[in-house]
Amino acid sequence: MKSTKHNMTGDFFVNRDISKRKKHFKDCLQQLVRLLTNLVFLIGFISLTGCAGIHFYNPDNDATASLVKKTSDEINFKAILEEERKNQAKLLDHELEIVAQAALIGRNTILRALLEDRKIPGAPEAESLSKKQERMINDRLLELTGHENTILLTCHKDTVPVPFTVCINEFYDTLENLSKAVERFSKLLSTSAPECRIGVDAKFVVDNKMIDKYEAAAKSIKSNADVRRLLQSFKERCEKHQEAWKELAKIGGIFSVIAQEESKANEEMEKQEKAKGDAKEAYDKALEKYKEALKQAETDVSDVTKKINDKADQLKEALGTLSKTGILGKQSATKLQIDNINLLLDVLAKDKLDEGKLNCSEVKPEEKEKCLKTKEALTVVAQLPSFAGRFVGIEALTALPPINALLFEKERLMTLKEDAEKQIDRTKSIIALLQQKRAAALDEIESLMMSQQHINWARQANGNNEIKLSDLYQRSINEPARRHMVIAMTRFLNASTGSQRLIHEIKYRLLDIEHGQALDASETALRLWEVAIKQPVNALAAYHGSGMKREELAKLMIEALKAAGLFTIAGGVLN
Repeated sequence: MKSTKHNMTGDFFVNRDISKRKKHFKDCLQQLVRLLTNLVFLIGFISLTGCAGIHFYNPDNDATASLVKKTSDEINFKAILEEERKNQAKLLDHELEIVAQAALIGRNTILRALLEDRKIPGAPEAESLSKKQERMINDRLLELTGHENTILLTCHKDTVPVPFTVCINEFYDTLENLSKAVERFSKLLSTSAPECRIGVDAKFVVDNKMIDKYEAAAKSIKSNADVRRLLQSFKERCEKHQEAWKELAKIGGIFSVIAQEESKANEEMEKQEKAKGDAKEAYDKALEKYKEALKQAETDVSDVTKKINDKADQLKEALGTLSKTGILGKQSATKLQIDNINLLLDVLAKDKLDEGKLNCSEVKPEEKEKCLKTKEALTVVAQLPSFAGRFVGIEALTALPPINALLFEKERLMTLKEDAEKQIDRTKSIIALLQQKRAAALDEIESLMMSQQHINWARQANGNNEIKLSDLYQRSINEPARRHMVIAMTRFLNASTGSQRLIHEIKYRLLDIEHGQALDASETALRLWEVAIKQPVNALAAYHGSGMKREELAKLMIEALKAAGLFTIAGGVLN
C-alpha cells in the first residue's frame, strides 16, 4: 500500500515536470518565431539601405573618394579657358597695332621713294614723278589683278566689252539694289529675305518650298503683299548681282584668290544647308511612317513587332544621317534629341503616364496621344550612348528610362549643340570677313585705277609731258596738271593706310577665328569630360561617404534581438 502511494506521488511530480517543460518549450517556440520575424525585418531593412547587400562605411575609401572629388572640383576649366580667351584678345590687339604701324611705315616709304630725285642706273636723267608713281601703281596692280595696266583691262556687261571700272561700279550698283530688295522683305513680311549667294556656280532658284514659306509668313501677319512678285523681283536683282560678281572674278592675282576663298566658303555653307534640308526632310518622312506604325499597332497586332522595329530603325538611320551632314545638321540633330529627352522628362516629372503602362492600347483615351508621342521620343533616345541596346524591340517601349540617364544625355547633347552653334557662328564670321576682304581689294583696285587715270589727265594738262617733282612747287606747269598729280599721289598713298591695311587686318582676324575654334574644341572636350567623369566621381564620393558603420549595425542587431526576447529565452533555459 505504501509502495503504491509512493508511485502515485512520483508519477504526479513526473507529469507535473513534463507539463512544465511543454509549456516552457511552447513559450520558447513562440519567442523563436518572434525572433525569426524580427530578423526578417532586419534583413529587409539592411537590403533596403544597402541595395543589394550590407554597405559598410569604410573611412579609407571615404577619404580617397573625398580627395578625388575635392581635386576634381578644384579644377576650374572655365577660368582657364577665360584666361586663354583674354590672352587671345590681347594677341589680336597687338597684331592689329603692328598692322597699323606697318601701314604707316609702308605709306611713308612710298612717299619717300616718290620724293627722292634719283636716277635709275643707265637712264640719262632722273625718273619723273608721274613715271615713277605709274610704275609703282602698275607693280601693285600686277599683284592684285595679274595685269599691269587695268585701263586696258576689260570685262563684259550684257555681253559687251567695257572698261574694268564699269564692272566694279556695276557690282556695287547691283549690291545696292539687292540691299533694297532685302529691306522690302523686312518691311512687307517682317522676315528675312532669301540669301543671294555669290560664286562661280551660284544660282538663285524660286521653288514651291520657298513660296510656301513666305506665303505662310505673309499670312501670319495678315499681309497683302504679292509674295510671288516679291520673290521674282528679288531673283532678278540677285541674278544681276551674281553676273557682276562673275565678271570681277575672272581677273587674276590676289583678287582672284580672295574671290575663290569667298566663293568656296559660300559654296560649302550652301552645300551643308542643302544636305541638312534633304536629311531633315527624310527624317520627317521616317517619323511620319513610324507614327503610322504605332497607330496601326493599336488595332492590328499581326506582325506588329517587326513593322514597328523596321520603322524605328529607319527613323534612327535618318537621324544619324542628319547629324553627319555638317555643323548645320549636327545642330539640328542634337536639338531634336534634346526635345525628345525633354518630352520624356516632362512625362516623368508630371507623372502624366504610368511608367509601367506604355502600352498605348491600355491607357485612357485622353492619354493615348501623349503615350504615342512618348514612344516616338523613346525611339529617338534609344540610340544615345547611355541607352545603347536597351530599347531594341516593341517590349522596350513599355517602360521609361531612368531620370539620371536622361539628364546625363541631355547635358552631353547640350554641350554638343552649343559647340555646333559656335562653329556656325565662326563660319558666318569667316564669310563676312572674306566679303570685307574682297570689298577692300576691289576698293584698292579702283583707287589705283583712278590714281592712274589722274596721272594721265595731269599729262594731258601738261601738254602730254611727264610731271616732275619740282613742277608741284614751281610755276612751270599749269594748275590743272598740278591738281591732278596731287590727287593721284593722295589716292595712291591712301591705299596703303586704307584698303591695304584692312586686307592685312582681316588676315589676322581670320587667324584669330582659327585660334578661337581651337579653344572652342578644347572647351567642348573638357565639358564632355566633366559630364562623363564628374557625375561618377560625385556618386562614388556620396556612396563612400555614406554606409552603415559596424557599431551601428551591432547596436541595431542587439535592439532587434532584445525586441525578439532572446535574452528572456536564454534566462528561461538557464532557469
